[in-house]
Amino acid sequence: FTHPLWLLLQLPLNALWNNVFHVSIALSIACSLAAVCLALFSAQRQLTIRLLLFLLPFAVSKSVMDYTTSGLETPLCYLTFAGFGYVMLRLREHRYFWFFCSLSVALSMLNRLDTLLLYLPTLIWLVTTKNSTLRWRQIFLGTLPIAAWLLFSLFYYGFLFPNTKYAKLD
Repeated sequence: FTHPLWLLLQLPLNALWNNVFHVSIALSIACSLAAVCLALFSAQRQLTIRLLLFLLPFAVSKSVMDYTTSGLETPLCYLTFAGFGYVMLRLREHRYFWFFCSLSVALSMLNRLDTLLLYLPTLIWLVTTKNSTLRWRQIFLGTLPIAAWLLFSLFYYGFLFPNTKYAKLD
C-alpha cells in the first residue's frame, strides 16, 4: 500500500458502515475538518484574522475542495501536517518535543512516504538550530510507527517501498 495509515483508519469504519465509498468520503471530510480546527487552534492571532487568512483561501480553492472530498489519502496528509504545525507552534518548549515532532512526521510518512520531502527542510533546520540537545530516545520512539510498517512491508511484500515506487522510478 502507498497509504497504510489511511487504510488502517478505513478498515474499522468500513466494518461498521459496510460502504467503502461513504466511509472514504466521511473520513475525508472528518480529517479535513479536524485539520482546519487544529490549524486554527495552533495559530496565535485573533480569531477573525485567522478565519480570513486561512479559511477563505482554503474554501475558495477548487483543488483543495476536490481533494478534500475525493476519498483519497490527501485529507489525512492535511491532518498530519496540521499536527506537525501544532507541535512546532505550541510544543517547542515541551519536555517531549522531539517525540511529538518525530511522531507527527512518522505518521505522515505512514500515510504517504513522499511527505518526508515536505518536512525535511524544517527537520534539518531544527537539528541545526535547536538550542537543546537532540533526544535520541524520544526520536526513536516517535519513529516506531513508520519503522514497524517498513519492516512489515519488507517481510510481507518482499520489498521495502510500495510497488508504485519500483514501477514509476525504475
